[in-house]
Amino acid sequence: MGSGVSSELKPPKNYDKKNFQKILSLYDKLDSNGNMVIEQEELYILANHHIKNKKLLIQQEKMKNDTEIKSRILALNLKYENDKKELENNHKSQIEKLKQKEKDDDAEYVKRLANIDLLTKEQKYDIFKSRFTDKKNNINFNMFFEYMKNKTDDIQNINWVTSGKLNHLNPPKSLSVTINSPNARPRVASP
Repeated sequence: MGSGVSSELKPPKNYDKKNFQKILSLYDKLDSNGNMVIEQEELYILANHHIKNKKLLIQQEKMKNDTEIKSRILALNLKYENDKKELENNHKSQIEKLKQKEKDDDAEYVKRLANIDLLTKEQKYDIFKSRFTDKKNNINFNMFFEYMKNKTDDIQNINWVTSGKLNHLNPPKSLSVTINSPNARPRVASP
């Protein structure tokens, strides 16, 4: 190595000539006595330097990794806080919208109920009749059935007495049966 073999070596293309000379110089120092064999002492010096550099590289890699992880944790925490704030704002906004909708709906229901209370008897009749009569004002059973099929529990609540015309359809609330007893014969007056 110290024999001058290194003087014949040329740097690779696009490699710095000064750095190449440093490498050649180190190469020559490995074989200070010129026997082309790396001595134990030379190897020990180079190995210690290599291990020292390896430890330094590992420490630098660890620092870089720690910094990157801490940076990612900070980024995640920042994103979490931003997302949390956005979620809270979105939540508040949706709650406010629903509360406003509730107020608007309540006002609409009050208005609709008031409009129903203002209907005349004829208007109520026309609205109800339109549910089960055709265009010729004939009662259509299919339309009547569709209207009533989910209201059968309410049929008993219809008060037929109010019109006076359909009293015969309003049965008494409790049935009574008269049973004649065989002992219930008229008595004959005794002489």
